[in-house]
Amino acid sequence: MEFAKELKKTLVTFLRMFIKNKHTSWEPYIKTVQDIMNETHHETTEFTPLELHLNLVLTRIWDKVLNIPPIDKKLNIERKYVLAYDRIKNKRSRRADKANINRKKCDEFATGDKVLIKCKNISDQENKVMAKFMQIYEGPYFVKEKRSENTYILTDTQERVKGQFHVNDLIRYRERAKTNERPI
Repeated sequence: MEFAKELKKTLVTFLRMFIKNKHTSWEPYIKTVQDIMNETHHETTEFTPLELHLNLVLTRIWDKVLNIPPIDKKLNIERKYVLAYDRIKNKRSRRADKANINRKKCDEFATGDKVLIKCKNISDQENKVMAKFMQIYEGPYFVKEKRSENTYILTDTQERVKGQFHVNDLIRYRERAKTNERPI
């Protein structure tokens, strides 16, 4: 999730705790929520925003109540930056490794290969058309060029450019076996 969306989601969660049913009473709580967010240790960096931005280590009320041992205040700001950077890098790497375990290998296509394009179907209530009953793929189209590792330029049967498509929106076209049987 993008950082701004995550921050907004956290802010709304905090405000929801304060305002209950009176949705116009949120403004006085902004400073309190800001203080809570700035004094809370970040799961990835293991530092608070105040530590990393202003080099401030505050003793929070819950640290006293819960008898949490004080944080080592001897670390200089440069060392905190290095530790935070390393922790971010390690978490990112672990998250990517975990995501890549289940990620399917993308097909690779050569120039001239026939492919189908995944349709971006949208229901239309007015015309009584439901996306779930529409075609999932359209084509076939031909690969004209491999633009990047995951992007291809496609053409139609008259060699007109259809556009540029990501490999996730393409599947290999397979010719049907020719038989004399008629459909039921």
